[in-house]
Amino acid sequence: MINYELFCQLRQLHDEKGLNACQIAAELNLDIKTVKRWIGQPTYQQRQGTHRASKLDSAWRRPALPSHQPALRTRFHHFDHEQTL
Repeated sequence: MINYELFCQLRQLHDEKGLNACQIAAELNLDIKTVKRWIGQPTYQQRQGTHRASKLDSAWRRPALPSHQPALRTRFHHFDHEQTL
């Protein structure tokens, strides 16, 4: 991704000086694919980020206690109670 200043330099080298993509890539130390992509763009467009759900959002939260948990507590409590007798 390039910034606006670099985009302006790239467009100037292409439009005013008539350099091709290989020459611009060498001049600005960019990959040729990046230069070709931005030469084809008439205006600078900042990258649009994607919105991803956070792991802290409610959709990712687990229930505090699984449904089988109370039954296990009762069994272990009963087992512990038998050992103490």
